[in-house]
Amino acid sequence: MFGTSFDYETTPAPHLATAPHPMHRILIVDDNRDAADSQAMLLRMWGHQARAVYSAAEALKEIRNMHPDVAILDLGMPQINGWELAQRLRREADESGITLIALSGFDEPEDRLLSRWTGFAQHFVKPVDPQTLEHYLESIPEHHHDNN
Repeated sequence: MFGTSFDYETTPAPHLATAPHPMHRILIVDDNRDAADSQAMLLRMWGHQARAVYSAAEALKEIRNMHPDVAILDLGMPQINGWELAQRLRREADESGITLIALSGFDEPEDRLLSRWTGFAQHFVKPVDPQTLEHYLESIPEHHHDNN
């Protein structure tokens, strides 16, 4: 926002809910910087480690550094769309795997079918209800990482 980038993903905010739930390393990829940054901020408020990047090329670099267990991808990005990025991320992810979530304005049956075919676990339409996203993330088992 306002031309300044904040990078708080290494220090998650305390979770506001009282019940314990899985914490994830989440990579958000969206060419809309405001949307990506807002999503990352919300996820950090829930206690997750979250990092926003704004292109598929950045995502392919970041996956090697961050080792996320969840990636939330916009589908309608320029150059490399979210479906192609999903396939590339799957190849780059370590043996523990990565849960891919599509978050897009694309909501046709063929869009959802393509998401399933390319390895997405879930396809949400923008804007997703935050509570729906939070409940879905809670259903994903927590991965334990050797390095933070």
